[in-house]
Amino acid sequence: MSIPEYDYKSYATLEFSLLFFALHYEAGLQLMISKVMNIENKLSDAVLAFTLGEEIKARELLLEILDEKPSCFDAWRALAEVHLALNETDDAEQACLMALELEPEDLASVVSLARILVRKGDKDGAEEATARARILGWKEELAEGS
Repeated sequence: MSIPEYDYKSYATLEFSLLFFALHYEAGLQLMISKVMNIENKLSDAVLAFTLGEEIKARELLLEILDEKPSCFDAWRALAEVHLALNETDDAEQACLMALELEPEDLASVVSLARILVRKGDKDGAEEATARARILGWKEELAEGS
């Protein structure tokens, strides 16, 4: 029985391929972390702008976030509040509904929806959202008591 010979050229190619993959994986991971941090920074900046009464700036930052990551629940929820502050009730309702589509059991979003519907004059919708918020609040209280 003979010992097989190594094909050093193939081994070098494999080693290079693995190194190439590792470098690209690392770069991709760093890019992903950078994007997440960028979104979190923009979200913090938007909240600060809103707190300082700069609703237009807050709206622009939140829309930038949603262009990058349409599934960002926090951005949708914040955008609903910004639109409501700007008296853009239709846009506020749409943003709030998007947040609720992502997280249907979020009490704060349901309360926001009720407030938006009150501002729009939709008494029935506001009452329905308020009842839903009450139920979600009870669920949270029961969960905390367990």
